[in-house]
Amino acid sequence: MNNWISVKDKLPEEKQDVILCINARKTTIGYRYGEESFYEFCLEAYPIGPGRVTHWMELPESPND
Repeated sequence: MNNWISVKDKLPEEKQDVILCINARKTTIGYRYGEESFYEFCLEAYPIGPGRVTHWMELPESPND
């Protein structure tokens, strides 16, 4: 199952925690801030668009231990 969503198709809600795919190589957790940027939790900014954040997905539910 592929849950990745292209930033061309849809953006997450602003400040919604999501998994980001950056340059099709790196995945990290971050959030969307404004119309043009995503922030990784280490506070590094990545613009939206080709060569930057290309896809995102919602965080999975926490396990119930």
